[in-house]
Amino acid sequence: MYAPVSILPPDQYLSVVAQLTTGCSYNGCTFCNFYKSRGFTVKSADEFRRHLSEVVSFPATAARLRKSVFLTDGNALSLPHTKLLEMFGVLHEFFSFVPSQVCEIRERYAYRKSHPHSYEGVFSFVDGRAAMEKTLDDFRALKERHLRRVYVGLESGDDALLTFVRKPATRSEVIDAVRRMKTAGLSVGVIAMVGVGGDRFAATHVEETINAINAMELGDGDIVYLSDFVNHRGLPYERLARERGIRDLTSLELKTQRNGIRAGLRWKDPARPAQVSLYDIREFIY
Repeated sequence: MYAPVSILPPDQYLSVVAQLTTGCSYNGCTFCNFYKSRGFTVKSADEFRRHLSEVVSFPATAARLRKSVFLTDGNALSLPHTKLLEMFGVLHEFFSFVPSQVCEIRERYAYRKSHPHSYEGVFSFVDGRAAMEKTLDDFRALKERHLRRVYVGLESGDDALLTFVRKPATRSEVIDAVRRMKTAGLSVGVIAMVGVGGDRFAATHVEETINAINAMELGDGDIVYLSDFVNHRGLPYERLARERGIRDLTSLELKTQRNGIRAGLRWKDPARPAQVSLYDIREFIY
């Protein structure tokens, strides 16, 4: 029914996974081991229907007890816009959603209570470069089809560090993409790595990551995830760091960096802040 589900954001551990794609369309980050074992493939509409039919009818998924639908794999929203609209149409053949105009938490809870087979919405990952290729109207059209929150791996606001780890987008590209999503009415989940770049990049990583996230003007409904960097053995990051004499941070240094980033964050409306949470990729299981 599924290829391995490598990772989800922590707030989506109780989602129904709809595996439109497998792998990651970029799959070039030096530190990532989630999709190294498989290439990027995309289901046809009929294949997606068969997959969803299996998912909603398989008892162990307890699909009706889950709160949302997560469209995977690592970069599913990178698909061309017309393809995405077609696949969102397929999703709607199997799932019903809380109307987007029902915004407040109490109202959404009441709606789901009276419509027990409805879901909060569709959630998904996208990288900064793929997001830059989506127009404001593209994001608005996806929101109308119940896309609710998009998760973007910023990792760092330091462009030199982003180049070192071979992220596909620059800091400014990620900021622009997030602002476009926010203008379209979507919520975002921004992921920043704590400790990436080790001792060599530590100071600029903290300063520029704070600046980048603050420039996104996040607020209520958004999430900033602080994820401790894991130096997986055998990946390009390990070799490149060793060649440049970069040392991984100690647990105390990680805590200091994490607290420093958190302390520097500011919100568009201080009375309606974004949520800041930890994201330990080693704890994930689906």
